Amino acid sequence: MYHKKIKITTIDEVMDARDMKYKNNCFDLVIDKSTLDSFLCGEHSFINVAIYLKEVQRILKVGGIFIIISYGKPDNRLNHLVCFNI
Repeated sequence: MYHKKIKITTIDEVMDARDMKYKNNCFDLVIDKSTLDSFLCGEHSFINVAIYLKEVQRILKVGGIFIIISYGKPDNRLNHLVCFNI
């Protein structure tokens, strides 16, 4: 069986997830580990989630993968993603 070798590069930076300093379409994969949950617990939660998801959509390559690790029930999170066709 043929196995393709994949080079994985990770980036660990601190910045506002609603205003990321990356170029458009630059990531194949974005992983959210409770960032969405954190926004939903704060003031203006729906607005902040919309801004955040728009940024993720901007930096993710066409056909890229967005993985969300959340404590919330999927039914409570999916409505936010459907708005952006993510």
